[in-house]
Amino acid sequence: MSPIQLPRSHKQSGRTTSKAGTPSSLTPLAVVTAAMCSLSVQGQGLTEEDLLSRIPSVASSTRMEQPITEAPSSVTIISREMIDALGAQHIAEVFKLVPGFQSFYSNGMTFGVTAHGFTDRDPRRLEVRVNGRSVYMPQLNSVSWESLGVLPSDISHIEVARGSNVSAYGSNAILGAINIKTKSPVEASGGNISVSVGSQSERVINSNQQFATDEMFLSLRAAYKETEGFDGINDQSHVGHVVLSGVYTPTMATSYSFEVGTSRGSFGIGDTDHLHRITDDERDSSWLNINGDYRVDNQLWKAHLSYAKHEYDISRQVLLSEQAGIDPLEVGELFPGHVDELVELEEGARDMSVWMAELEHHWIINNHWKTVWGLGARVDRAKSDWLAGDGYVDTPVYYAFGNVEWKLSSKLALNLGLMLEDKDSLDTEASPRLALNYHFNSNHHLRVGATKAYRQPALMETDRLRAIRFSNGDLAQLIERSHPNIKPEEVDTYEIGYLGYWFDQTLSLDARVFREEIRGAIDLIDTYTGICGNLEAEPDWVIELGQRYCLPFSVDGESGVVLDDKVRVVGNTALWTVEGLEAEMSWKPSADTLLNLSYAYLNAGGQRTRKVRSFSSISQLRDGAPEHTFSALFSHKLTPEWTVSGFAQYVELIDWRNGTSVWAHSRVDMSLSREWQFNAYQAKVALVGQNIFNDTYNEYQRHNEFGRRAYISFSLSWL
Repeated sequence: MSPIQLPRSHKQSGRTTSKAGTPSSLTPLAVVTAAMCSLSVQGQGLTEEDLLSRIPSVASSTRMEQPITEAPSSVTIISREMIDALGAQHIAEVFKLVPGFQSFYSNGMTFGVTAHGFTDRDPRRLEVRVNGRSVYMPQLNSVSWESLGVLPSDISHIEVARGSNVSAYGSNAILGAINIKTKSPVEASGGNISVSVGSQSERVINSNQQFATDEMFLSLRAAYKETEGFDGINDQSHVGHVVLSGVYTPTMATSYSFEVGTSRGSFGIGDTDHLHRITDDERDSSWLNINGDYRVDNQLWKAHLSYAKHEYDISRQVLLSEQAGIDPLEVGELFPGHVDELVELEEGARDMSVWMAELEHHWIINNHWKTVWGLGARVDRAKSDWLAGDGYVDTPVYYAFGNVEWKLSSKLALNLGLMLEDKDSLDTEASPRLALNYHFNSNHHLRVGATKAYRQPALMETDRLRAIRFSNGDLAQLIERSHPNIKPEEVDTYEIGYLGYWFDQTLSLDARVFREEIRGAIDLIDTYTGICGNLEAEPDWVIELGQRYCLPFSVDGESGVVLDDKVRVVGNTALWTVEGLEAEMSWKPSADTLLNLSYAYLNAGGQRTRKVRSFSSISQLRDGAPEHTFSALFSHKLTPEWTVSGFAQYVELIDWRNGTSVWAHSRVDMSLSREWQFNAYQAKVALVGQNIFNDTYNEYQRHNEFGRRAYISFSLSWL
């Protein structure tokens, strides 16, 4: 259950001061409406049972607030205390705490977060939301973690729904959903400034300030971060952001929240197997996020509107002869009227935007029935040299969703969820979920569930046309194109979950056994002119592959295979199955001590069709996910001023898609902090050591060698 958060106050010189340090002028109405704002987003009032229980409530499984024991999926809650104990320097590192998840550096300050492996540097099977706004990039439906305008210190808590959650959040959530909540202006007070420096020449400056009026709470935060990246790699990066957020509560029944922000940075990215190909990606993002709640009796209406715009630009140019490995004089022979010139090998300028609007209705019908339903629409828009057609490509998506919680008895509850999703040019897909929760008693709970879900392809999967062109636009070489009949990915998930509590609910264990079958996964397949143009001479099964994947090797009448007879096609070419166990244990024996353990066993395997030819056409997907992963997080307050914490992780072999095989490795982090209180000011110094035993390992790809790192930070807060 989320606590009621009110504006903080403190005693000073015999009078009460508000969060700005001035005499308190908050009216009783403002205080009450602030409390109602916190309650209304839960969709239900507090009961005596809620006040006495340590069992938390979550909303990430179904969109409606439920005790975690009633949720239809396993949910990991990453608290503020856990984030502090981890000492994470980047937001993506926090997800190392989630069983079954993998978090990795793709380059010096770019990251990937995925569930159950089987991904490249741009994971695209998780829905990620920050304060209700879906933050995926429309090209690949992946996340640019360092452009979110969020640092670990800005987070209030995170909910991670593990397992397919399409029925609640749409096709991006085919393997799970992440909901990040930053500190609300209602629950924060005063201000803070912090500075952190450390390994890889990393420097972070972060500041925030809260303001309040009778009916509105505001928060302004700004940050700048830079790093030299991995040793020996030209992947230095820097990024800064400014974010203004607010909560407005005009009446006891109505509240509004908003967030407007901008982020701008330059990131060194590329394949470190070829160090000369590392180049800078200039990224400029801005967004607006508005949420409204209206509560009447046992009903809650929620509205959401957001807009995000991203302007990215990356360039790497080489001579065409160098790229093709031919003599410069041959260019004129192969392409009459042309001479050797610089050609663009990267994506160039990308202009992307996402509009999203949602309406939700929550209704507690009686003690046995609780529902949420809603409608939504979004428009993904992008313009890129790698997309088919000139100008912008627009893809509207319309969807309807709902979930019913039915308490069949005091011990048995059923959740039924459904998402209907209609994407332009693709068939409407229905993604249902059914889960049954059985409560042995107030401390021990069993869950059985099944889900069928679909992931709609992203823009760069439905409309990709990657090519090398001359400066006048003429085609030199076609590299990749999308199959016109590309279909959504399909996943079936079956699971049995257990949630138990001991020692007055200070110790909890969440365990989940599951089977996940993904079919029609989207990947690349190589096609060749020699085979596709002469299929009759091939074996029957190659003919079948050719009929399925061979496409024209020309664009608008221009040959796309002058330099190379191969073209890659984006299609539904892969399938895999993951069976496993995920478990996490959390123990809070006292207010000063925290222990969190997580373990995942993943038995994964599958295959993908790599080439249209009679040999080496099928690739077995082995080691796409680590078989065993274990982590432990510990924190203890030695005195009111001193806190020590540690994190340990062991990860077995994983073979990254388009990356490298990262061998089994372990890592141990430690941190020590000291706090001081000076009247209205609080100072804190923290030392963080990562991989302190220097068990160097690779992050995602070769040369991303993660060795021992150390950081020191200083922060000053005021009320």
